[in-house]
Amino acid sequence: MDCHQLLPKDDLNAAPSTLQLLQNFTNLPMVGKPLYGVVSDAVYIGGSHDQGTAGARVLCVGVQGFFSMIPLKLAPARVIIKGVALTQRRWLFSSSNKASQIHRIGSHLGSGKTAANGEAWSATTGAVKFIGSLEKLRYLNLSGASFGGPIPPQLGNLSSLHYLDLKEYFDESNQNDLHWISGLTSLRHLNLGGVDLSQAAAYWLQAVSKLPSLSELHLPDCALADLPPSLPFSNLITSLSIIDLSNNGFNSTIPHWLFQMRNLVYLDLSSNNLRGSILDAFANGTSIERLRNMGSLCNLKTLILSQNDLNGEITELINVLSGCNSSWLETLDLGFNDLGGFLPNSLGKLHNLKSLSLWDNSFVGSIPSSIGNLSYLEELYLSDNSMNGTIPETLGRLSKLVEIELSENPLTGVVTEAHFSNLTSLKQFSNYRGTPRVSLVFNINPEWIPPFKLSFLRIRSCQLGPKFPVWLRNQTELTDVVLNNAGISDSIPKWFWKLDLHLDELDIGSNNLGGRVPNSMKFLPDSTVDLSENNFQGPLPLWSSNVTKLYLNDNFFSGPIPLEYGERMSMLTDLDLSSNDLNGTIPLSFGKLNNLLTLVISNNHLEEFQSFGMVYLTSMP
Repeated sequence: MDCHQLLPKDDLNAAPSTLQLLQNFTNLPMVGKPLYGVVSDAVYIGGSHDQGTAGARVLCVGVQGFFSMIPLKLAPARVIIKGVALTQRRWLFSSSNKASQIHRIGSHLGSGKTAANGEAWSATTGAVKFIGSLEKLRYLNLSGASFGGPIPPQLGNLSSLHYLDLKEYFDESNQNDLHWISGLTSLRHLNLGGVDLSQAAAYWLQAVSKLPSLSELHLPDCALADLPPSLPFSNLITSLSIIDLSNNGFNSTIPHWLFQMRNLVYLDLSSNNLRGSILDAFANGTSIERLRNMGSLCNLKTLILSQNDLNGEITELINVLSGCNSSWLETLDLGFNDLGGFLPNSLGKLHNLKSLSLWDNSFVGSIPSSIGNLSYLEELYLSDNSMNGTIPETLGRLSKLVEIELSENPLTGVVTEAHFSNLTSLKQFSNYRGTPRVSLVFNINPEWIPPFKLSFLRIRSCQLGPKFPVWLRNQTELTDVVLNNAGISDSIPKWFWKLDLHLDELDIGSNNLGGRVPNSMKFLPDSTVDLSENNFQGPLPLWSSNVTKLYLNDNFFSGPIPLEYGERMSMLTDLDLSSNDLNGTIPLSFGKLNNLLTLVISNNHLEEFQSFGMVYLTSMP
């Protein structure tokens, strides 16, 4: 079955019908002709009949997607109603060689009622309850269907169901219980993301533990609040491989049972109020070793504990994860906690690691040199810590590294081209500090040609100068360039202006850069330009309306403000021209800066404001 095949919707002859079509679809002819139609103006339905394959029986619906129903002698094995706003008129129609018949499923099905054989049907008492009678159903996806009311308990009758996805099932918040899931004895995949389960907060784990075959549990943003300290006796200890309990507001420590899952490969507990030490979840050193010997942690590929209140060091956790005979961990996200201490050298033993996120904690010291052993690493996020050591040259070995984020750390030492020698995949580099204090020095050979093409470069409060960095000469894919407070005392070379960049941000403020600024620079919509606190001379640059924030203050720009300034740069919200050598008057075109929130033009040689200008300035929000 292919639910992504766009089928023609012309020459369809409408014929009134009801939900009876769904109840009697097994009587439709089993021919290899398509069943297709339009669910709404933006939703198409399409597919084809299956000739005799019972396991392929499918019903599916999707916004800007397609619908396919395969009628067979038995009830369908798969039902997908995905991303449909059922408060609009719905149509279902089948096709034959000679003519097409359109069958109306319902009008205002989500919040109102629709006629079906003289009876009144609502979304929950009609379509969904009907689905609950399909005893052979194995796959049900109602994610994003925008039904009203609570989850109908009739879904608990689907004892053959393997896959159930009710993520974002409602168009409004409803409280639901979980007593009905006990009948889903064959269920392997459960996703109730975004469903209000606050009524089940006290017993949700007990209810889930009654599903003997469950391997994937997705309960993010379900208002569960309570994370029980113990796990009821069940098969979950061996059956579960994926657990997502993010964004539930748990206010407890991490329970021991979560790290006793023997086949767990994915665990997401992010955006909760989990507190205490991560080590508390392992009980004590003896149990840690026992868990490692059991392989309880060695199968993990993804561990996400970000945005909690966890504290303490991570050395023991990393030692456990890296001490496995074969560590499969690919993603480790401990960001936005209160973790501290040094980063252990055992990090380098997580050989399969692709993403390491430790930002917004309290780590100190240096980046361990063993990080150069993480040959699969693609993302490194260490920003917003207190790391006051050095960056190892071994970082330059990581040929798959795409993003490096080191901002807001008081890192020290010297960075050379050796730190970037083999970073052939690098696209983003950021070492940005809000403080003006400089502690890190970049000493790059001017003859060096980088092996990468950056799109995002943000360096602030680091020593790059005194010369403008020549190694940028081949960086033709840049969209964000920040070299603020970089100790550069030079003129911007002509080759930089000729790179033909399309920039979202250009920030070279707080240096000693001089010369004239050309009008040839190109910017993306809603871009920011900061050339402040330099020695730029000549007339004001005049760029496109894509620039919304422009800071040219504290330079030596001279002459009058161009008459067409307000027309050419009409989308400006912030404009600072203060402390220059501008003269003349404020042009009338400033009256067209309808989005302007901040205008600073003090400390120039401008003539007295015209009356309209004074009125305009005082009327700005």
